[in-house]
Amino acid sequence: MAGVKNVKLQLRSMDVTSTHDSVNFCNNVGCGGVMMLSFTLVLGIFHVWIYGIYTEWFTQERHGVWIFMWFFSCHVGLVLYHSFTWRKRAKNANIPPKKPSTCLGKVRAFKHSFQVNGKWFLVYIFSCEVVETVNQIYNLISIYSCTLPPWIIFLLCMLLFLDQLYRLYFLRLRNSVFRRDALLLIDLFVDLLCMALPISFMFFGYGIPLTVAEILLITTAPSLFSISRLDEILEENVLRHQTIDR
Repeated sequence: MAGVKNVKLQLRSMDVTSTHDSVNFCNNVGCGGVMMLSFTLVLGIFHVWIYGIYTEWFTQERHGVWIFMWFFSCHVGLVLYHSFTWRKRAKNANIPPKKPSTCLGKVRAFKHSFQVNGKWFLVYIFSCEVVETVNQIYNLISIYSCTLPPWIIFLLCMLLFLDQLYRLYFLRLRNSVFRRDALLLIDLFVDLLCMALPISFMFFGYGIPLTVAEILLITTAPSLFSISRLDEILEENVLRHQTIDR
């Protein structure tokens, strides 16, 4: 029995050593991770651009526009967090989670249940989509229908319709890692389009000014949900690469 235990300990130590040796930036983050980190920074700069426009390039103070600098800080913080914690997450990727015994551990376990590998992730992501859809319908009725031509409104309606159609199709399929990751990317793409298209048409196409309240209605929900999607995508990227390496 002692010999069997020694063999198991040796195998476990060899497994941990090989895991630590395979952990490096190129293997566990890769080009895809670098692109997503860079894209996150670009989104943060986009919010600084909006803040600059509404403050006459940082020379005036306007009520409510501080939130764009907060969004910028969130994007930069997300990049820094994943840039400094990818190694720890890669090393812990194949370690089974322990049952939490402290209040802080229970809070972390509860938070993890809503993350990309948690049991309530699909409930969370579909709940976010319901909120996003309601927000976009409200914007279509109260903002876009009064400022944009019918063909652009029709384009936005078709985008929302196709997004919901794919979601219904997704519910009929058996859940898998590939479909889950595809759903994350599509949600991120739709959130950004619903934010970028109206602003592009109004600012650059027709020169229509927007009040602070209107620009907040257009950008707040997509920005919040895109930060959440980027966090999940960056985490899943490291975990997937570590699993492939094993």
